[in-house]
Amino acid sequence: MSCGRIPGSCLSTNVPRSSVAPPSIQRKGSCESNDDRPILVKKFSLTGLAVCSGAIILLSPLIRLLSFHLSLHNGVRTYDFDLYTWNAADGLACGALVATLLRLKPIERRQLWRIASMLFAFETAIFVIGFPLGILTRERPVGAALQPTPWNFAFVSLLLVFLLVGASDRKNLVIRPVLRFFGEISYGLYLFHVLCFDVYDALIRRFYPTLVGAVRSDEYVHTIAAQPSFSLLCLRFVVAATAAILVSYASRRWFETPFLRLKDRLAKPQSRSAADPKEEHVLVAPDQEARSSDDASPPEVPKQSSVASA
Repeated sequence: MSCGRIPGSCLSTNVPRSSVAPPSIQRKGSCESNDDRPILVKKFSLTGLAVCSGAIILLSPLIRLLSFHLSLHNGVRTYDFDLYTWNAADGLACGALVATLLRLKPIERRQLWRIASMLFAFETAIFVIGFPLGILTRERPVGAALQPTPWNFAFVSLLLVFLLVGASDRKNLVIRPVLRFFGEISYGLYLFHVLCFDVYDALIRRFYPTLVGAVRSDEYVHTIAAQPSFSLLCLRFVVAATAAILVSYASRRWFETPFLRLKDRLAKPQSRSAADPKEEHVLVAPDQEARSSDDASPPEVPKQSSVASA
């Protein structure tokens, strides 16, 4: 059901500089056969995927609010519902919506800068308006429903900025070794970080109960300080995050990479080239395509160039 994998869209390795796709994204967007695409992407058009992603973004806060009231009705104030897929899907849907819209039609770079600015202003407005209503805490309905929303919009804005800068003469600002490293381990980090924080909390409660003020768990609510020490929270973040990074790196190097290589060896030759050549396109303006085919060097980025698939 992954909305982030778009049908018939394969990023080529010789994308013109006018396209908004840094090399790290180009490598990850390797072509897949039509049979490898999720069922939702197979059946929906790009417009349908965009509508589906937008609906998820709009419905997720309502579902979180419903989960909050259901937990109160059951007599237990819990925050675990934020970890459920259906309550955290709007972040993934935001990325899917960006990828889909950039494939629907060419978008001028100036328009993308404008969209990024509007999203940043919108998320700031949500935070400012929600501040007196309790958006900073999930113990109140507004915070339970809308706390992730401003962050989602902020990261979408940041994503657009990275894509724009990454396709310009200043791409070195965003294509940094440390960013590429975290890009390589990002999926493992996404999977393991919650587990690492849970392990830290369990070890602290078992062996160092004096530091339990930094642990926020409903099961142990009677042991939580009303105002946990900020230094203890920082210690928790540094230790658990470092462990998550190490585990993610080990997983990427000694578990994920061997299986990815095995997949490539077992893949049939026709599956690697199963995608229709007509579908392997990058959305650039016709004049830019002509220039990129005629010139050996990449064309300069015009001020009003079209945006390619991200």
